[in-house]
Amino acid sequence: MGNLPPALAKFQIPVAELTSWEKAGRKGNTLRNWVVEYLSVRPLQSYDAIVDALKLANIQTFWDTIEPNKSSKTQLLKDFNALIKRRNQISHEGDRETSRRSGKSLRSIDRDEVVSHIKFVEDLVSKAETAFPN
Repeated sequence: MGNLPPALAKFQIPVAELTSWEKAGRKGNTLRNWVVEYLSVRPLQSYDAIVDALKLANIQTFWDTIEPNKSSKTQLLKDFNALIKRRNQISHEGDRETSRRSGKSLRSIDRDEVVSHIKFVEDLVSKAETAFPN
């Protein structure tokens, strides 16, 4: 176990789970199951949360790897945050304005905005697949 990624080596588990470790014939499967369970309840909706999750797989510099140009990376993260904010407005606020004077009116959305978000996600996934082909 000395060759674990540093973040995985520090991964915390409840003491009660140690029995499953002791009984396991394949320790790697038990470890994988703990990580999968841990990540299944974590919102990966910020670039920092994504970085922390990927460190468990020994991917240390995700954003720098997929976008090495500093100004382009800054824009990528800004666009990522905007997409997540918009997603949260739709799913958590019913896509309604929240200010008192808004009358809870719906936010506007148009085809161009949706197409732009789809293209952004496709480009982001493509960059990640290119940088981390396995």
